[in-house]
Amino acid sequence: MKKFILNLLIIIFSTSLFAKNNKEYTITIAVNLEDCINCNKALYDLKKLRKDYYLQIVIPEIYLEDSVKIFDEYEFNTLSDTIIWDDKLHKEYSPLGASVASLESKYKTGKFTEIIANIYRGNFFEFLSWQLDENRELFSTHPYITKGIADYLYTSNGLLITQNNFQKKIDVYDYIKQEKLYTIKFDDSVRKKAFGYNSFDFSEEEYEKHMQHLKDSGVKDQYLISKLNYINDTLIVYFKTYFLKNMRLAGDEEESEYLVEETSLIKYKNGELLSVHKIENFKETDKGWRFIYLGKGVIPEKSESFYATISLSNKEYPNAIIKQRPFLAKFEKNEKGTYEMEVYEDRPILELYDLTRDYSFPEFSGNIYYFAHSNNLYDLKTGEVVDSLTFYKEFKEETAKKLPDAIKLDHGLMVTEDYIWSIALEDEKIFLYKMNRSTREYVSKNIELPERLHMLHIRFDPLNPDFVIYNKENKIIRKKIF
Repeated sequence: MKKFILNLLIIIFSTSLFAKNNKEYTITIAVNLEDCINCNKALYDLKKLRKDYYLQIVIPEIYLEDSVKIFDEYEFNTLSDTIIWDDKLHKEYSPLGASVASLESKYKTGKFTEIIANIYRGNFFEFLSWQLDENRELFSTHPYITKGIADYLYTSNGLLITQNNFQKKIDVYDYIKQEKLYTIKFDDSVRKKAFGYNSFDFSEEEYEKHMQHLKDSGVKDQYLISKLNYINDTLIVYFKTYFLKNMRLAGDEEESEYLVEETSLIKYKNGELLSVHKIENFKETDKGWRFIYLGKGVIPEKSESFYATISLSNKEYPNAIIKQRPFLAKFEKNEKGTYEMEVYEDRPILELYDLTRDYSFPEFSGNIYYFAHSNNLYDLKTGEVVDSLTFYKEFKEETAKKLPDAIKLDHGLMVTEDYIWSIALEDEKIFLYKMNRSTREYVSKNIELPERLHMLHIRFDPLNPDFVIYNKENKIIRKKIF
């Protein structure tokens, strides 16, 4: 009977999660009673924010029978909106078991977490103070943060990762503390390993000699950061290496040197190198054609595989796109650590691009993707249509040069169970859309188009997609849209 009552209480407390919550943000304190020195002080200070933030406490179920004693000592019941006794939820918020404070929006697109022991040494309270600001400059103490940046990656756990192709480096910042954590540069040992993973018969031992040959031949860039992904606390770098290869192509009377490229995959965790992997960049077909990997990709949640668009070419012309329709492929790691190419020749992308491959790179959100010439959202693993963006006009190709009415921008898609957010360039204006997936109703907003669109780097805030983050006059701006 006692066990039944306990279980009933657990169910009652657990199902109360978000029941009375109509706030934009929820702060969750996952409590470890053996590691909770600052818990009460943190709760007293967080209580001041309860007007704008929903405050809940998660405690392991084993302590439920001691609740009276716990409330007497810690006052959790008077300092929070909800108390939840749930082992699974506690592990979700605190995988290592420490007492932590987490912030997430009502959309649950990301979770920013700080250990309670560090909550006063970090910037957590200041971070909370400006979350509701409708217009704010980010990283204002880093005036040159946008200089030379080719791309940004905002992670759902509170990091900003910048890709600087000019200085050949990656900088990682703490989004909460608004400070730089570390820099990743690619030394010769990493580049040599990536160099050895090629399909052009160059050995790793030829690295130094060939790099010098590239310099002597006037090739200024020996390598390039192609794209970044971040999954399961691991930074994924798609790393492009250049080669000069003697080849005799169709029409050549004799061999000549051609500049070719190959992409490898490099993994880092907390700034430390984990591994370097070969990617199958080319795949021959039975009809004498060759599939070519284009150096970009996306990794779905909880996956070792990545997906990318590839093109079809004649193997006699390396890296030259002969057949113009793109394909989608899955790259899965084999027992040797090589990512092998599996081509999805039957995906709908073939029907979308009969005449042109312009704007053919897909946009991703978790396990969902779409293309510029289609309103449909597809499941990444199955290829099935999961939804449709009714606010975009369906594009029909008439000529190879015709552009879609709306050009969907990089990082311009966010999908949850209830909503879809999208960004596109229409009539020389940036339009932003938010659609309720149940009612199909949507709202649209537009922002002023900057002079240098390619430097805009606009995307949705990973914590709350009702905000966007973009560059303006060498500053990073966070702005409320919806």
